[in-house]
Amino acid sequence: MRQISMKRNHLSNPFKIKGNWYKGNLHTHTTNSDGDLSPEEAVAWYKDRSYDFLAITDHGKITKVEKKFPDFLLIEGVEIGAEKAELGQGYHIVCLNISDLPELKEVPSVQEVIDIVRERGGKLIIGHPYWSALTFSDIISLSNEILGIEIFNSTCDLAIGKGFSTVHWDDLLIRGKKVYGFAVDDSHNFTAAPFDAGAGWIMVKAKHLTKENILEALEEGDFYSSCGPIIKDISIDGNGKIKVSCTPVVRINFICDRTSGKVFRAEKGSSLTKAEVTLGEVKYVRVECIDKEGMAAWSNPFFLKKWA
Repeated sequence: MRQISMKRNHLSNPFKIKGNWYKGNLHTHTTNSDGDLSPEEAVAWYKDRSYDFLAITDHGKITKVEKKFPDFLLIEGVEIGAEKAELGQGYHIVCLNISDLPELKEVPSVQEVIDIVRERGGKLIIGHPYWSALTFSDIISLSNEILGIEIFNSTCDLAIGKGFSTVHWDDLLIRGKKVYGFAVDDSHNFTAAPFDAGAGWIMVKAKHLTKENILEALEEGDFYSSCGPIIKDISIDGNGKIKVSCTPVVRINFICDRTSGKVFRAEKGSSLTKAEVTLGEVKYVRVECIDKEGMAAWSNPFFLKKWA
């Protein structure tokens, strides 16, 4: 499979770079496909709830929004269904920063989608791997050509309980694949249950709220994902000590490869706002902060040998 040159010699720490935090959703549907709000209504919904940017990713078509929304960034995109994977379900690929889409085969190959999007300067995320019944082998061959995978998808969680795909993520990370984890809404239902808007998002650290800066930050991994908690800070020293602070949660997980890692749990009736651990010989660590409602925030992975 064709290799794509990406800026991933190491994964960045967004908590230690200059910039501003911007909140956004990268998976949104409107009445231009199977959502229940018009494009303009969907944008207004997110803007009114203090989001800073949004990607509209209707199925098989690029949605244009004519109305201007000051101080709010729109990223053009599309969700494309592709060939069946190992277990018979089709891939769903979220494509960002793509403003035109040539005619595709009725069921295109994954490689055809990748080639078309990358040639146009776009970026790709594998949508809801658990919901799509994707196996590790379905994703590993694509790992050099995608930004990452959806580790939380609100629609898939609320509809059938298959919204979390962190095991897929760890299967890639343990093999040294530097892919990012994205929390998204996949919003369809703004006005009727199950309400799937405003439930999953990313917080991006960027210099300015411009398409260039946001896309660059996504490429560098300068963001974290959440469906509830806020991660306030993460620091790592050259000896492998990692510290995290966050809004009150009941559990902080340091997830590493193989049998390594550490869990901190709050005592019953109390909460945690920080934790620290010194890790030994591990390939990577990522942080999960989980609140009393079971909602989580996820850092991108840190490959510790790159930070020594």
